[in-house]
Amino acid sequence: MTLYRKNPIVMILTAAAALTGMSLAGISMHHGPGVGGDATIYLTTAENLAKGFGLVLFEPGGGTRLLPYFPPFYPLVLSFFAFLGLNLVQTALWLNILLLGLLVILVGVVTFSTTQSARLAGLICFAVALSPILMPVYSWAMSEPLAIWLGFLSLVVLWKYQLRKQGAALLILAGILAGLSFLTRYSSVAFIITGVV
Repeated sequence: MTLYRKNPIVMILTAAAALTGMSLAGISMHHGPGVGGDATIYLTTAENLAKGFGLVLFEPGGGTRLLPYFPPFYPLVLSFFAFLGLNLVQTALWLNILLLGLLVILVGVVTFSTTQSARLAGLICFAVALSPILMPVYSWAMSEPLAIWLGFLSLVVLWKYQLRKQGAALLILAGILAGLSFLTRYSSVAFIITGVV
């Protein structure tokens, strides 16, 4: 990390890539993030939790049922902003933009730390920022952006632990982050498996 900070070229390339990706995400959501299906469930249960009803959906007959089939961490995060009185659709939009920028920066730091190549780090950062696969993911009010960020961060923390071969706190932190990623999106079990391997 210290080496990264001492190299202005890689910092400029990483920042440029992050800003590019964030700008494109903002443009893709100029009418707001995609909302429908699963996204509606996330937003509705977050609102209901903030209003004191719990992570529930209201049924046509007036009854309630707990958040069905979906992991709870993303609506829990959204409910914090709903409790503050913020619009959750706009919150999801800005959260996606921020998480994409943070992912690009994380990729830049790790790539440069392992290769010491500013050009390669910049290239990979822009590949992430301009990814035609990631951009649709970051254009919906869905849990994937948060799950991806938490999962990759857990692997980076685990990598730091492996380099030091000490510091149980890093190992515990990696486990917590991987667990939160799983509680955000069940398919994030892949991060847990990767960490164990």
